[in-house]
Amino acid sequence: MFSADSLNFCKSDACPDSNDLMRYEAGETAAEISRSIRNHLATCEFCAAEVEFYSHYPIMSDEPPEEPGEIPAPLFELAEAILTNQRLDVSSLRVAAKRRS
Repeated sequence: MFSADSLNFCKSDACPDSNDLMRYEAGETAAEISRSIRNHLATCEFCAAEVEFYSHYPIMSDEPPEEPGEIPAPLFELAEAILTNQRLDVSSLRVAAKRRS
């Protein structure tokens, strides 16, 4: 199901902070920072996927959300697959998803 490469699909010490990636996707970073992040995204599949996620599900806001949003089905499936692969209990994810349905 997963290759050895997919098990290393994670942030490294060289990766920008998630908040910086969210600001980058929202167009809220200075030119120099944007250039640095753009160069990083060209070589880091994980951060590129994170920025792609933010483009579909923006979460930055000046005001806190009133209620948590529904977990998008593809994100739930990805989380479940990762947790299942690591032999962790995914029952809490299933319960959370049912409560949101």
